[in-house]
Amino acid sequence: DGQSSRADAGGGGAAASGGTGSLPATPDGLGSAPRLRLKCRFEGGIRAVAVTASSSLRVLLRRLEEDYGFAVRLEYRDADGDSIMLASQNDLQELVDHHVAYGKAVAYVNVVRQAVAAEEQA
Repeated sequence: DGQSSRADAGGGGAAASGGTGSLPATPDGLGSAPRLRLKCRFEGGIRAVAVTASSSLRVLLRRLEEDYGFAVRLEYRDADGDSIMLASQNDLQELVDHHVAYGKAVAYVNVVRQAVAAEEQA
């Protein structure tokens, strides 16, 4: 739909407040840790989400699932051109640490609609 949205996945900012699973944090939700801006692409639209290496992947996925209205998984292309799935907390930490170490403030990730169990059995 071409719309873009912005949120913090740190757990404490306005975009993430009010839900369970929020991370205790400073008022901006991300503390003083180096930030990485994830640009989450899906069908021509982009949602921008700020994360740090300590941001919760579970909270990030839940936030995006609320925004999109369906279960999601995230993938990105690394410097070698390989497609990498963000499947664990370590995957997210590695993505943030790598980009921050190389002075990159933005990472592009693809949002993939996750099949639900009922669809997989049909």
